[in-house]
Amino acid sequence: MHFVLAQAPKYGPCSTDTFPYQGMVKIQNVTAPIVQVATRPGLKVSGYIQVVDGCHFFLRDFVFYGADESYWNGGFKGSTDSMLLSSSVVVASAFPQDFEYSFVQTPGAEASYNGFNQFRLYSKHIQLIVATADLPTVTVEPSGKQALKNVAAVPSKPSIDTSLFFVTLIVAVLAFF
Repeated sequence: MHFVLAQAPKYGPCSTDTFPYQGMVKIQNVTAPIVQVATRPGLKVSGYIQVVDGCHFFLRDFVFYGADESYWNGGFKGSTDSMLLSSSVVVASAFPQDFEYSFVQTPGAEASYNGFNQFRLYSKHIQLIVATADLPTVTVEPSGKQALKNVAAVPSKPSIDTSLFFVTLIVAVLAFF
C-alpha cells in the first residue's frame, strides 16, 4: 500500500502588497490557462486566469456554460482538499469575456495565493470539478530576482492590423479564382 502525502490548502488573509507574484505582475502578466477537465454534453470552459494582486484575479477570454452554480476553489496539485476562493457565482458566458474576482475574506476562511497553487472551477449543481488552472511556481534566483517556473504559454491576440491583413489576403485570393 502506498500513501500519497498531499498538502491541504492554507487559509490566511490576502494582501494586495505582499503575495508570491508581487514582483512579477508589474513586469509581465502572470497567467494560467484554464483547462476543461470534465466532459459532458453542453459543457464548455476555456480562457486564462491572470493574477492581478494578492487579493484579486481576472478571468481573461473566459467562455463558460453548461454547469450552473459554479464557484472558484483552490487547492494544491495532487490533493483532493480545496477551499473556496471567491464567494461570487461564476458568470456564464457563451463568448470570450473578462471578469474580475476577489478572494474570500471571511474570518477563518480567508483565501490568498499562499494557500493554493491550482484554481478549480467547481459546480455545486453537478458536484464536479469542471476545469483547473495551475499557477506557475515562483523561484528566487541567487541574485534575489524572482522568476517563474512551469509557465504555460499564453497565446497573444493578433492585432487588428494583422487580422485585417489576413482578411484582405483571403478576399484577394478568392477574387483571383
